[in-house]
Amino acid sequence: MLVRTRKTTEFFGTPTTREERKLLQEVGFVHVTGMEACGPEAKNSYVIGENIKPDEYGCWNRNNGKTTIITTGGEVWLRGGAFERNEAMEAVMNKFAPHGKYGFVPLSNGEVVDQHLLLCRIADPGYLITDMQERDTQEGEE
Repeated sequence: MLVRTRKTTEFFGTPTTREERKLLQEVGFVHVTGMEACGPEAKNSYVIGENIKPDEYGCWNRNNGKTTIITTGGEVWLRGGAFERNEAMEAVMNKFAPHGKYGFVPLSNGEVVDQHLLLCRIADPGYLITDMQERDTQEGEE
């Protein structure tokens, strides 16, 4: 299995703010937009978030122990493990996925991503995403 890493990702949607990213992280989500997912065969590789259908924006879904949120701005967030419907999770789902359950769940069928990049995204959801880094810099200056 081949795992490839992209140097940077250009994001053309509406990025979440630092505060919004913190809410997603607090319930266990990791920002995976732009990460290259590699399947058991090279032909099964794809870049997460590149082919989102218009009706998937603002939705969430689950598959094989993974839960994903595609924000209304087009970011893809993923969490593994049991899906717990508690107050914090309900608040996140209502805010970021107001259109309900629908959409593709990346990394839920044996695909893998670069582990170093995944760990960097856990620490900093905007890691290697140019538009998020620029927005964070502007937010810090205000």
